[in-house]
Amino acid sequence: MYWRHVVASTIAEAKTEETKKVIEAAAITEERAGSDTYVENHMALIFQDGLSFSGFERNPVFISRVADPQGSMSFQDLSDVSGGDLVEDCRATIACDFDDDGDPDLFTNAIQGECHLLLRNDMGAGKGRGFVKIRLRGTTGHASAAGATVRVTRGDKKQAQVLSIGSGYASQNPGELIFGVGEDASVLVSVLWPGGAEESFGSVAANSRLRLVEGSGAPEFIVPRTFRFADPPPRGVLFAVGTKPTPLTLILPDGKTTPLTLGGGKKTLVTFWATSCAACREELPLLDRLHKEGAVRVVTASIDPPERAHLLEQIGERLSLTMPLPRIDRAEASRWLEVDRMRIPLTLVFDEEGALSRVIGGALTEDDLRE
Repeated sequence: MYWRHVVASTIAEAKTEETKKVIEAAAITEERAGSDTYVENHMALIFQDGLSFSGFERNPVFISRVADPQGSMSFQDLSDVSGGDLVEDCRATIACDFDDDGDPDLFTNAIQGECHLLLRNDMGAGKGRGFVKIRLRGTTGHASAAGATVRVTRGDKKQAQVLSIGSGYASQNPGELIFGVGEDASVLVSVLWPGGAEESFGSVAANSRLRLVEGSGAPEFIVPRTFRFADPPPRGVLFAVGTKPTPLTLILPDGKTTPLTLGGGKKTLVTFWATSCAACREELPLLDRLHKEGAVRVVTASIDPPERAHLLEQIGERLSLTMPLPRIDRAEASRWLEVDRMRIPLTLVFDEEGALSRVIGGALTEDDLRE
């Protein structure tokens, strides 16, 4: 792209008509970003075919935490366990409490296919995780009160946030500030308004939603409007519930292959996992118990590469498993799954006729078995 602009500039700056004709004869023309030619030639692989600017590098998610008694801060990487480690090129992100449960959720826009993603935060309100949510309305300046600083005091701890309109890449912030207040039952709230006046709003109870109007001196309490987002289906499965997929071929520990049998009058659980996944290893004893009980057919399919195949036997011996631990080639697994995008462990439940009846993301639990 850069060299095209250089050549185009050279055409424009050429001092003689003869030089211009020579350059134009090379059939090189300027390609302006956003033009039809630019989209067709340069961006089609991303916008139309879903390829990635960053080579499908996963998005990171970090959480701040106090690292020592002196109060120094650090960040802990929660990318793989949070579900936020998406491979899409997520550029613009908004942090907002969409379900009004006291913690910020994330709404992000991905370049590929103009995809919008809403990531629900499940680390919020609960025992020891109180909050105060605050909205502002200015009366002496702009009604948004952008630039105001809100201070929350709880004992010897003080927090402050500035109400800003936008931050990050092409992103806008909601006009609401969220403060975590831990186990404290109440906090003191004050506002430094954009005009320079500081105003106290006194003590407010934890888990309150407030509107603070400049000059009023007293908070207005907002009625909660909480709701529960529906749990999203686990990503990565290429066929819908009710479908009877074509069988896959598994690779046994001795190198021989065997077809994955579905149906035949028996419910089947097929779990995809990897030896490097701790949650996967933890659910193996439960799967082995189901295998021994025999009420359902249990099949595990490791997506490990061939060079890690020896670890399957080691894990089986260490956990005293009676069920076999076959492996599946990634190309073969790709007939059912988006292997590079799915989260593991992933269990597909097939009914007695061999049709997909349920998808379970994450490690199996006893509760899963009762449903």
